[in-house]
Amino acid sequence: MVKRLLLSALLVSWVVPAWAAPPARTKPTHTPSHTIVKTRLLKPQAAPARAGQKAAVDPETKKLREPTPDEQQATTPANVAPAAAIRENTYSDGSVQIELNDDYMTDVVAVRNADGTVTTTCVPRSAKAAPRASAPETK
Repeated sequence: MVKRLLLSALLVSWVVPAWAAPPARTKPTHTPSHTIVKTRLLKPQAAPARAGQKAAVDPETKKLREPTPDEQQATTPANVAPAAAIRENTYSDGSVQIELNDDYMTDVVAVRNADGTVTTTCVPRSAKAAPRASAPETK
């Protein structure tokens, strides 16, 4: 009796899926139009100037003084070219896409330390940003 019950359950599990019709594939009645309607270039804005003073410590007197031109140049950020403009695309369905360039990319750098551990850092890909990380020196 149990054998017949199991056999009929097995037979039903094979036959019923064969009878079931595959789902009908219908074409959508409305095909969305995804065309660019408007494109504009977004140029990065320069950082606002900050008020402040620079001072240097005289190595002999240990007092504050005005920095020399060399010291002033050493503490001024390097002349960094502004980031390239990014493109904003507006599509006919109202969606907006921003196309970023390499100025916004970062690389993950993994360095194996002397003790066998691995240290990871994120480094800006842009050549205008900080130089790429290098492996720490071991002594």
